[in-house]
Amino acid sequence: MHKEQKNIYGYLNSLSCRVTFTTDIWTYDHSDFAYAYLIVHFINDRWQLKKKMLVYREVSCSHDGEILYKSISELFLG
Repeated sequence: MHKEQKNIYGYLNSLSCRVTFTTDIWTYDHSDFAYAYLIVHFINDRWQLKKKMLVYREVSCSHDGEILYKSISELFLG
């Protein structure tokens, strides 16, 4: 795990609030690849809405349900 990832996870562990995760896939036009990413959203102790991108990965452009499930699951597992 990279230093910045450790810092973000340590910060998230210290929060007294709940967090929510969103995922999305971004595809380039006329290419054979796309990127899936995982973002965490939370409200900090000063009641400010914050978001951080935790991880992103290249995925196959074949966006069937099985590939999407596998790609998103791998985002959570690191």
